[in-house]
Amino acid sequence: MINMRWVLLLVSLSMLLNEANAKEFIPRLGLSVEQNDNIYKTKEGAEQDTVVTPYFGFIYEDQGSQLDASIDFEIRNERYLNNSPNNQNLFSANSFLDWIIVPNRFVWAFEDMANTQRITAFEAAKPSNIQNFNVFTTGPDFIFSDGSYEGLLKLRVGDVYYSDTGADNQRLIGSASAKRLINEYSSLGLKAAVSLVDFEEVFRVDYDIGFMGAAYERELPYGTFQITTGFNWVNHDNGIEENAPMGELEFEYDNGANVLRLAASSKYSDPALEAYDPLYSRQYDVGVGKPVNANEVSGVEVVDSNRAEASYTREGARVKATVLGYLENREPLLGNPASYLEQVGYNVGLAYQLRDNLSLWVGHNASDNDFTKKNSYVKSVSTSVGVNYNISQYLKLTVGASVGEDSSDDPKRDFSNDIVFLRIEYSGASKERE
Repeated sequence: MINMRWVLLLVSLSMLLNEANAKEFIPRLGLSVEQNDNIYKTKEGAEQDTVVTPYFGFIYEDQGSQLDASIDFEIRNERYLNNSPNNQNLFSANSFLDWIIVPNRFVWAFEDMANTQRITAFEAAKPSNIQNFNVFTTGPDFIFSDGSYEGLLKLRVGDVYYSDTGADNQRLIGSASAKRLINEYSSLGLKAAVSLVDFEEVFRVDYDIGFMGAAYERELPYGTFQITTGFNWVNHDNGIEENAPMGELEFEYDNGANVLRLAASSKYSDPALEAYDPLYSRQYDVGVGKPVNANEVSGVEVVDSNRAEASYTREGARVKATVLGYLENREPLLGNPASYLEQVGYNVGLAYQLRDNLSLWVGHNASDNDFTKKNSYVKSVSTSVGVNYNISQYLKLTVGASVGEDSSDDPKRDFSNDIVFLRIEYSGASKERE
């Protein structure tokens, strides 16, 4: 099992590289204290607790002749002073490290994506229902280019780790793409990929999942436009086979002060593929100083996912406003009734700079979830307000509060939850390579 030791290996390697010739290395450490009036997220008998969370992380960036790397890592130790839930360690990572063996020809890649997921996919995200989820892949990239043509072949060995669910699996991944430049602004190409998935537990059904399609990309005066269309398939070892058309579309407009982004897709996917999916915002910062989970994805199975997302950001001298809206239909290919989901939601954030070192912010998010095969629903809404105060160039204090509730026909998802929090964080100075 690869799991956490590969994350630690990647972190240790990045530290060594930083000492040698890092372009940029920014450590950060902090302490968060939350007073939660309903720690177990229950309708009756709500229990209060104080959660103290020390955390450490860093951002590492480097791009040179032999190394191209980007690592954003954080580990948190959640401690419950009333000893209601057990203390737990949670980590997150968004990272890749490319060792350039032959420039523009041969690269060896290390990639890791880690976050938290719900153990039971559609119950509340209370402490006892949170687990670590990690996807690690490594393998070579072969690059072919002659000016007007560009080809890329990727081979990967991957490991997917769930700290509690017991759905760990290994996979072999292969992908290939070829594109031809039509002119200096656009290209046309072909793409294909396949993942061969082998679960460690024998009672889970192994499967192969893949797609093949054509892609068109165009650079616009203030943005980009991309579209992919084709078909995808999945073959389960129990004999169940499915195939269907697939498509992806992405448009982005960015003139500096305004950013508009539209994305839509219809395709087969699973949790590991979604963790690396660049099309959607798994964590979305709505300007409240702490990202909120706009579309939590959990589970262990292949789903037919149809999704659309739109976001807009406007940033001025003192005001930053952000809006995100999304909708998604998910159908499991093996027919698990609990995994049929129709979801629509939005997030709104506003931040106002009072002074150079002081800002106010407010955020609001809401979602409506219908579990169609269970004839059940959950509506979630929360509002947060707070203040960011920069004590010094590297030290920041955040104070705020959030009010939220879930309403549902399921007693497990019908509750209110109010939190008051304080965070203090040190973010180190950037170390630039000379």
